[in-house]
Amino acid sequence: MTTITSCVTESIGNKNVTNHFEFYLDTSKEIPFTQILKTETWFQISNTQLSFNFTNDVIWLRGKTNDIQFAKGRILSLDWKALDSAILYYPVNQKEYKTFETGDMIPKSKWTIPDALFPSFQIPNKKFGDYFYIRIQSKSLISFPIRSMDERAFNKRNILETAIIWMILGICAVMFVFALFYFFAFGLSEFFFYAGYVVCTVLWYNGQYGNAYDVLWPESPWWQNKAILVFSTLGIPFSFQFVRMFLNTKVNNPTIDKILLFMGIIAMF
Repeated sequence: MTTITSCVTESIGNKNVTNHFEFYLDTSKEIPFTQILKTETWFQISNTQLSFNFTNDVIWLRGKTNDIQFAKGRILSLDWKALDSAILYYPVNQKEYKTFETGDMIPKSKWTIPDALFPSFQIPNKKFGDYFYIRIQSKSLISFPIRSMDERAFNKRNILETAIIWMILGICAVMFVFALFYFFAFGLSEFFFYAGYVVCTVLWYNGQYGNAYDVLWPESPWWQNKAILVFSTLGIPFSFQFVRMFLNTKVNNPTIDKILLFMGIIAMF
């Protein structure tokens, strides 16, 4: 089982509430919400994180509106930045559920909480009925905790996570600058390709884990889901070309050189 870790500590204002939910799997991906309301077969989550790994099923979660961790104003954070889609259905009267949407399949400005680093919902002030529901669907990993936070803990966490993201990007920027320094100062052309490899790897990693969606293209969900593949494969020809030039494989090992060149060309296309 894959475990997702996060830079948060357990406190009154910040609680892991994953096991406060029940779940139901929609394998057809077509069951309407009205039918979900009639479903009686729900399973209690016993772990401290969702553990569905990679699945094509739609995951429905159900929580109790009278649970103190779901009190009005609390913020529910789905701790996985690369989550495609999550929709909260919250009862506001006997026959009406208000919906709130988040996830990297919609522009960040249209999120329920646009300044959240993770897909999040804030519990409405008005409630009615016994249960609220969350619909989750994603092609990415669905193994993450759900946290309930007050606004103070939410803002504190945002500051900490943002600082860590920019620290990582800063370290990568230093690597990029050093590569360009070797290229321009000493005329070592292989470091031009190393600089390209650094850029591709940084953009791939931050796209894969959702950081790029926050800081680079928050209004481009289409590109967010394509950029991961683009930069992961584009990094291959840059890295292979760097190895070819740095180790001079064309002279020292022509067979390896041809393999690296061929694989680099294939990856580029």
